[in-house]
Amino acid sequence: MKIRLYIIPLFVALVCILCAHHTSSESKILSRGSAGWNGSDMDSYPIGQPEITVIKAIMPIGMTTPIHKHPNPMAVYVLKGKIEIGDENGNSKQFKQGEVLIPTPDQWHYGRNVGNIPAETITFYAGTVNGAPLRVMKNGD
Repeated sequence: MKIRLYIIPLFVALVCILCAHHTSSESKILSRGSAGWNGSDMDSYPIGQPEITVIKAIMPIGMTTPIHKHPNPMAVYVLKGKIEIGDENGNSKQFKQGEVLIPTPDQWHYGRNVGNIPAETITFYAGTVNGAPLRVMKNGD
């Protein structure tokens, strides 16, 4: 009987430790900056009622987007695959799973899946209600 009395507190302590382990959170800054992928500074945030838009996208293998730009600040988290962003001057940079791409607002660029699997991304747009569109196509598409 004495053994059982000691086992109960040990069992309760073990359960508490395990529960505390599973309920604790962890956070890590993935990216922070005031410049885009090519080093260009971001000017400012749009004025008006803030609106955050979050989009999950899947880009097929080999797909290249048309030349476009984004009027407002944004960030792209690469969930799977490898993408490349490039500008009309021949500058480009690749981003792989787990990395964050920050496009510079109002600069023309393209995106391309350069990996061997469909690329999956989550994009976070910082805009305003009834403000600028999320993306502007160079050729008006």
